[in-house]
Amino acid sequence: MSMAALIPGLKVRAEGTYNDQKQLVATSVSFKGNDLQDAEKIEAGLHETKVQVQQNEEELEKQKRCAESAKRSFAAQQAKLTEHDAKIAANRAAVEAAIARFGQLDDYYIFDEVALYFANGKTKVDPKYTPQLLALADKAKPINGYMIEVKGFASTVGARN
Repeated sequence: MSMAALIPGLKVRAEGTYNDQKQLVATSVSFKGNDLQDAEKIEAGLHETKVQVQQNEEELEKQKRCAESAKRSFAAQQAKLTEHDAKIAANRAAVEAAIARFGQLDDYYIFDEVALYFANGKTKVDPKYTPQLLALADKAKPINGYMIEVKGFASTVGARN
């Protein structure tokens, strides 16, 4: 018989020698006919099991790929969620700062005043007040949140506290 007759489960008798890698190199292999028939029956009985095992392995590999895809998708969603949380926190801080500013709109310190006088019925500023107004504006520039207010007969420079 040929080497094709050697199947798993077949009882064999082998004679030979060991090579340098300590592997048996057979010079003769023999088996009984009954043992070959028994091995073929076992092999035939295991065929359905082998097919099922192969299908299970393919399904398992498919599920692993799906799980990896879901894991990557979840990680991407987590990153977006973290980004959105950071934006929400920044917006919340901006809203709270705006609320605080609105609450302080009427709280100002007066840093300087300039008195301007207008002739009766006139609305144009007399040129002699231009240097005083320019000096007032220069004082206001370095003040954060300054406001120049004109009321009655005086102009003032103020800033929020």
